[in-house]
Amino acid sequence: MRYYAYALQQAGRYEEATGLLQRVLAEVESIDQRNDYERPVTFETKALCNGLLGNQDGAVDALERAIELGWADYYRVIINPMDKGVRKNRPAASPEGRKGQTGPPTRGT
Repeated sequence: MRYYAYALQQAGRYEEATGLLQRVLAEVESIDQRNDYERPVTFETKALCNGLLGNQDGAVDALERAIELGWADYYRVIINPMDKGVRKNRPAASPEGRKGQTGPPTRGT
């Protein structure tokens, strides 16, 4: 559904896209709260949805947590236009801004 929301945004149907992204985030939060473990893909989805909603801080927070949990699909974040919201205004949190660094990104770097 997040990919459909992105397509809606690209078609200028922002209200529909926003509603869909908010529903996806609510469902992911619900799933996250029902489980007794954290999965990187949950936080990847949160990062993508928050980025598409324009919430860069929420996107970066979720991506940082995904990385801490072992998510490592950095290449996709670099090239995927849907992940622009994760990279925008927070270059140190994106893989491009972390060249030469190890471990999860830190705030303010």
